[in-house]
Amino acid sequence: MIEQVAIVSFAAWRTASLLATEDGPFDVFERVRRALGVPAPGAEVIGVLPKLVTCVWCVGGLTAAFMWALWQVSTDAVVVFAAWGGLVAIERWNRAP
Repeated sequence: MIEQVAIVSFAAWRTASLLATEDGPFDVFERVRRALGVPAPGAEVIGVLPKLVTCVWCVGGLTAAFMWALWQVSTDAVVVFAAWGGLVAIERWNRAP
């Protein structure tokens, strides 16, 4: 059970971070955020939905629920997201000054 929680948590964190803070390949997630009303970086975020989308903690709850539901269907898919999250965490840790 604890392994499942760890895997789903890592996968949810990776997905939430990707949606809330990263541009993604070909700026896909940047475009999604703009379509949802999130202004360009540096501008003030106004509105409930734009604030929700730019908050890793807020969108993390939604991605955790999604990853748990996906776990019920395909554990392999969630493990891939979790491994991706682990890779990104290690890369960020290695870049830290």
